[in-house]
Amino acid sequence: MRIDEKRIQRLVEFQSDAPRVLSLYLDVDSTRRTKEEYRLTLRQMLKEVEQVADKADIQAVERYFDYEYDSSARGVALFSCQDKGLWEVFTLPVPVRDRITVARRAYITPLQDLIEDYGCYGIVLVDQERARFFLYELGDVEEVSRLIGEEIKRHKQGGWAAERYQRHVEAIAHHNFKEAIEATQAFLEKHQCRKLLLAGTSENVAVFRDMLSNPTRSLVIGEITLAMDAGEAEVRDKAYEAIEAHVRAQEQALVQRLIDTAAQRGPAVVGLADTLTMLQEQRAYILLVSEGYEAEGAGCTNCGYLAAQWIDRCPFCSAPMKVQEHVVNAAIHLAVDQGIQVEIINNSELLDSNGRIGALLRY
Repeated sequence: MRIDEKRIQRLVEFQSDAPRVLSLYLDVDSTRRTKEEYRLTLRQMLKEVEQVADKADIQAVERYFDYEYDSSARGVALFSCQDKGLWEVFTLPVPVRDRITVARRAYITPLQDLIEDYGCYGIVLVDQERARFFLYELGDVEEVSRLIGEEIKRHKQGGWAAERYQRHVEAIAHHNFKEAIEATQAFLEKHQCRKLLLAGTSENVAVFRDMLSNPTRSLVIGEITLAMDAGEAEVRDKAYEAIEAHVRAQEQALVQRLIDTAAQRGPAVVGLADTLTMLQEQRAYILLVSEGYEAEGAGCTNCGYLAAQWIDRCPFCSAPMKVQEHVVNAAIHLAVDQGIQVEIINNSELLDSNGRIGALLRY
C-alpha cells in the first residue's frame, strides 16, 4: 500500500489561522485494543481540544467513526479543517500512537515518519540455489519474483573425491549468489527501494552480504533468520520485528545526539522551561518528547506565551496568565505551527531522565 504523495503535499502546503487544522492519530489495532477502548480514547482526545478546535471538525471526526470507518485498519490518520475544505483520512495497515493537535498546519510528522519507517523495503531470501524477492510496504508483504539457480546435487562419497566435489559445490553456490545479487540490483531499482532486509540462514546471509557491492550493502538495515519455504505471513512478521528494531535504534540515536549536544553546550536544550523558550524564539528545528509526557504550566490570555511554571503576568505583553493544563501538548501545537519536526519517543530512559522533552536548535 503506497500513500499518494499528492495528498501528503497538499497537507504540507495547507495552513489556516482560523479555524485551525485538527490532526488526529488513533490506534485501532484490534489485536491491541477493543472497539470500545479506542472509541473511549477518541472521546477523551476530542474533549482535550474542544476549547481550541472548531466544532465542525470535531463533529466531522465523530461522524466518520460513527458511520464511515469500516474497522479494517490498524491505524487511522485524519486531518480536518471543514471551513477551508480540508478533509483527509488515511487508514493504515500498521498501528499508530494516539495523538491530537489543533494548529495552523496539519501535524503530518507522524505520517511522514510512518512512510519513512515502514514504507518500501526490499526483502531478499537466499540460499545456495535460490532467491525470493518480497516487497514490504506499511505492514503488507508481497512476493514479487523468484530466481532459481543451478541445482546443487548431494552425494555421500568421502576422501579426495569429496574434497573436489566440495569445491565444485562452492563454485556453483558462488555463481548462484552472483546471479542473485544481479537480480537484487534489478529488484531494488524497479521498485525504488532504499532499504533492504536479508533473510535466510545466518551462514548464507553472511556470504551473500559480503558479496554485495558497497552501495547495496549500505542499504541493508537488518537480517532475518527464515527457512527458504517461509510463507508471506511469516516473512511479514519477521520483517516487522526487524524494522521495528531499526526504527527504535534510530530514535535512540536521535535522543543520544540531543543529550550529547546539550551536555557540550551545543545547539540543543533539554527540559520543559528551556525547550519552551527555544520554541517561542523560533530557534528549534526538531522537538523530542517522551511518549505520554504531560505537565501543567501557564499560558498568556493575550499572546499565547507559554511558561513551564506559574507566573501572574506575561513577560512580553503584560496580560494575565491562565493555567495551561496541557502545556506539553501546547508546545507540540506551537512546533507544528512553525513547521518544526516533532518526534514522539517511546521507552527512552535517557530522554526520561533528562526532562522528557528537548529540542535540537538551528543555532
